[in-house]
Amino acid sequence: MKPNNILGLSHGFLLGHLQSVGLDFPKNISVVDVCPKGMGPSVRRLYVQGKDINGAGIYASFAIHQDVDGQATDVALAWSVALGSPFTFATTLEQEYKSDIFGERGDLLYLTLIKIVFTRYTEDGMSEDLAYKNTIECITGIISKIISTQGLKVVYESLTEEGKKEFLTAYSASYYPCMDILYEWYEDLVAGSEIRSVVFAGRRFYEKEDAFKGIKQIGVIGWGSQGPAQAQNLRDSLAEAKSDIVVQIGLRKDSRSFNEARAAGFSEESGTLGDIYETISGSDLVLLLISDSAQADNYEKIFSHMKPNNILELSHGFLLGHLQSVGLDFPKNICVVVVCSKGMGPSVRRLYVQGKDINGARIYASFAVHQDVDGRATDVALAWSVALGSPFTFATTLEQEYKNDIFGERGELLYLTLLKIVFLHRLIQKGVAKSSSTYHSTPNLLQDFRKNS
Repeated sequence: MKPNNILGLSHGFLLGHLQSVGLDFPKNISVVDVCPKGMGPSVRRLYVQGKDINGAGIYASFAIHQDVDGQATDVALAWSVALGSPFTFATTLEQEYKSDIFGERGDLLYLTLIKIVFTRYTEDGMSEDLAYKNTIECITGIISKIISTQGLKVVYESLTEEGKKEFLTAYSASYYPCMDILYEWYEDLVAGSEIRSVVFAGRRFYEKEDAFKGIKQIGVIGWGSQGPAQAQNLRDSLAEAKSDIVVQIGLRKDSRSFNEARAAGFSEESGTLGDIYETISGSDLVLLLISDSAQADNYEKIFSHMKPNNILELSHGFLLGHLQSVGLDFPKNICVVVVCSKGMGPSVRRLYVQGKDINGARIYASFAVHQDVDGRATDVALAWSVALGSPFTFATTLEQEYKNDIFGERGELLYLTLLKIVFLHRLIQKGVAKSSSTYHSTPNLLQDFRKNS
């Protein structure tokens, strides 16, 4: 490679190998990593589908390991966009290959194989305990017996010379990330905090249905952007799981939204549509999806209608910021969780419906547990995210969420775009820019704004 060239990777394993032999990449080149979160055929298929279906595309992570001339970040992001990735998040090259070894290759591949074998045994009438033992024996088989009785060295010595080289390469590159993560797992287990920070879900709500055990009614308060999408997705997921849980919409009876909710299949006659505060009082879970200003004006009355041990669910953490600003907090006798779909409400609903036919179409989400009074909050939040159709859910905190939202979505995405347009207008007024060029630039900015929104 020539000096100042850029080496692009889609997996960081080479870094692990270099570290295992005490080396690194040449210092005169940039090294970047862009990793689509899907297999190659899916990356291509969803890229092609994305020309006709908005939202179809594979998300990606990116990392900058070396940047010799300041271009690496721009090049990596341009590469990700060119692949069709609708959402790109930052990581490091080391984090990527460690998470890949344990996440994609360990959890996603091997655990999937184990699950398939286990399911086959149980469907044939075998008890779960016996099915588990037979599954482990089937997967590990002879090699586990050899290792347990004679050690790993015997396996190594049974290989060909070429096989030994491949074994040493893989073993050396995997040893340190394996040990790091195993130590983390051990510490989590000792501390009792072995909760995964990422949950893969798709449309498998039936696997999380037990998290809603004991819940008879979910109240969805509000019918703005998120309300219609979340209410309908929850209703449909519960129906698919043959659950008796009622999803009831709580609105002002004289509002236009009341008729819109009726048109979406909710009604007073079926017990799925009612007054705001009656819905809150009668629900075990309350999804508070009214506007930030309405939450700030009405939180006292809302809290007063919630029963002890109820769960308050938010899709934006602004209410925490407001409470902190006036020296208050949420009532201590309720759970408080947040699940934030990374898209506008109409997209959450549209991609949920598309997801029945198109694998990969759906909206990712973050979740946070702010208060947990009875140990149910994490399970309920993850079940809620799965029921919304989120194929990928990652952990955050309520405070991080609302600060990121204010500065990222509302600050950068909305206001900075508008400021650019105002800036172009001022350039015209001062004669710095031609009105014709600015006229053509403004629609481009607005197009980016609409796409990102």
